[in-house]
Amino acid sequence: MLASKRLCIIAMLTIFLAVYFNLSPTLFAQQQKPLPRIQSPLADSLAQVLSGTLTDSVRVNVLVELARARWASNIEESRKNAFEALTLAERLHYQKGTANALNTIGVTYYYQGWYDIALGYHQRSLAIRKSINDTAGIGHSTNNIGLIYMGQRKHEESLNYLFEALQTYKTLGLKSSTAAAYNNIGTIYRRQKKLDSATAMHEAALKTLEGANNRSGIALCYNSLGGVLEDGGSYQEALDYQQRALKLYEEIQNHKGVVNSLYASASILAKMKRHAEALQNLHRALDLAAAMNSRPELRDCYELLSQIEESIGNIHGALFTYKRFEALKDSLVSEEAAARSAEFNAKYDTERKAKQIELLTAQREGQSVQRNFLLALVVASLMAVALFYTRYRIKRKSETALQNANTQLQEKNDLLTQARAIAETLLLNVLPKPIASRMQAGEHRIAEHFSDVTVLFADIVDFTQLAAGLHPEELVSLLDAIFTDFDALAEKYNLEKIKTIGDAYMAVCGIPEPNPQHCVNVARFALDMMRVIEQYSIHNTSQPLEPNKCLRLRIGIHTGSVVAGVIGKKKFSYDLWGDTVNIASRLESQGIAGEIHCSEEVYEMLQETCIFDKRGETELKGSITMTTHFLRGFKQL
Repeated sequence: MLASKRLCIIAMLTIFLAVYFNLSPTLFAQQQKPLPRIQSPLADSLAQVLSGTLTDSVRVNVLVELARARWASNIEESRKNAFEALTLAERLHYQKGTANALNTIGVTYYYQGWYDIALGYHQRSLAIRKSINDTAGIGHSTNNIGLIYMGQRKHEESLNYLFEALQTYKTLGLKSSTAAAYNNIGTIYRRQKKLDSATAMHEAALKTLEGANNRSGIALCYNSLGGVLEDGGSYQEALDYQQRALKLYEEIQNHKGVVNSLYASASILAKMKRHAEALQNLHRALDLAAAMNSRPELRDCYELLSQIEESIGNIHGALFTYKRFEALKDSLVSEEAAARSAEFNAKYDTERKAKQIELLTAQREGQSVQRNFLLALVVASLMAVALFYTRYRIKRKSETALQNANTQLQEKNDLLTQARAIAETLLLNVLPKPIASRMQAGEHRIAEHFSDVTVLFADIVDFTQLAAGLHPEELVSLLDAIFTDFDALAEKYNLEKIKTIGDAYMAVCGIPEPNPQHCVNVARFALDMMRVIEQYSIHNTSQPLEPNKCLRLRIGIHTGSVVAGVIGKKKFSYDLWGDTVNIASRLESQGIAGEIHCSEEVYEMLQETCIFDKRGETELKGSITMTTHFLRGFKQL
């Protein structure tokens, strides 16, 4: 009877856990509070300045300052502003502006925990700053590289760069930067458990800032000292420092600092067993980190939240929160796929543990029967026979349970294999095969520079007006047929389709694998596109005078260098950036229907093999003037 009750309880627990893990993500999403709107008065002021009339070099500087103002509030907008500054600075050959933009981009990637990408940008920035002898800039790049190595737990390399930055700042008399370097070195000493050395560094930073109106730097000192005191067990004193840091960060609206102080306070309160206060601080930190899309802070907060929930006995909440923590570390698939995988694994682990408990219970029952059998031998042989029979039944039951458990586990393994296969197929559908293979091999973030590629933009002329009378299904079917033919041509000439937007088509040759024939291939592709589009027309009853209207393309082609990489979280996208992309787009938009509009660079590469008509000086969008040509075809050999 007791064994039956135990089995019933285990079965009910298994069902409850399965239902819980099926429903908990939805419930969590329903209960989640709206994210706070992050504001930055300085960013708003700079954006207003940017809307006015500025010289190009001043616009670069304002864009960099705007990106820096958004570091602690909106990482994506910050990086967008920095890339805009980089593009303009490179076009102007403004080296200091280029170095500052590269440094700013690196910081945005560092804040999101993408250390390998951030390191590349800081190294490029450092090289330019050394070439122009920008001593302060060299110190900043050196300090940032040290921070990246600290994030990667390469403490000795980090200390070498940080001490070099510290010496540079001292020589230049930059107090705020000197204090920041002291704090960074102290953080590494803390991680190495050298608490006395860490305290000395943080106190040196605080002393350096005496008399300076640098509330951000002082707040960082308080935050750092609080961390060292926490490691040393002085919880109340540590909490006092974190509260002082939090107050300063809130006054200056440094949202990243607010998150760090709230997280540190929650950690200390949890160690003091003040769980309610810890959870209150932690949920505030989570809301802000989510609003800023700051992945490292979100990851740390979820990990601490899971630990607190486990310590107060909320095992279900702890398990679910820990799965969210794990999902943040996985960048091979989208967040949606990662969430589904985490949910499936949770159910799988729970059911597997339940089966193990069931088997263990059966084994214990068998041991109990054995003990009863030995005692019964003393009483009578009849009881011995009965006990033997009972033992036989339990053994059969255990074997059956084991067989069923193995069968179910195999089914779960099969489902998991199918889920992984589906995820791999989806990844191949949205990314080029070489890029998808690299991500599957373990690369977390992919961003590369390609020096020799050719970019093509094509647009169907007046398509929206011509298709106004079509039924939506007819419109989509027509575009699908046209773009399917274009995709076949792209595959034929080794081009990579980047994206389609409405009735526009973008493709490139030379990435993700270099191709010495990139410009020739794009030219052949463009000429074939013109032949393909002639096969299509729109029968539009709303225009009785012209019931059949042939479609025409407007194409722009430019060759040069680009940056290519994978972006996105819920959906992956392989995209391009740089002047080459912008110029190709503008050549298309300023082109003529039925013509292939090419830049001077394309003409120089293909003039020996292709026939061109010179259009002359053409003014493109953005006050850019260049000599352009129309491609007519290939010369007969």
